[in-house]
This record gives sequence, structure tokens and C-alpha cells, in this order.
Amino acid sequence: MSLSSIFFILPFLLLNEPTSALDTIRQVVMELLEEHKAARCALVGIFHDEEVRMQLCNSRIKF
Repeated sequence: MSLSSIFFILPFLLLNEPTSALDTIRQVVMELLEEHKAARCALVGIFHDEEVRMQLCNSRIKF
């Protein structure tokens, strides 16, 4: 399945470092993103934190 086809099949969220500078509410954001992932929402984003990326993403495109 190509990346572009995901946008027509699944709901998706575009994320830009979703947990950056969120020390106090990081866990809340992670739980929210996990819920979206469980509901088959595609998470497309930029992740500089490898731990977060590995927890949330099934695949990776590295530039």
C-alpha cells in the first residue's frame, strides 16, 4: 500500500514532534495517540524521539 493511498482509506493525524516539550502531559498525549492508533487511525509524523516513534509507528521512512 502506498503512502498516498492511506489518506483515502484511513483517518489520519499529521504530527510534528507530538511529545516535544511536554514533560508534564507527555503521558496523556501518548495515551491519546495510542487510542487513535488502536482505532486504526494512521499516524504520519516527524519523530526525533526514537522511543516515541518505536512505540507509535509500525513503519518508518527515513530521509
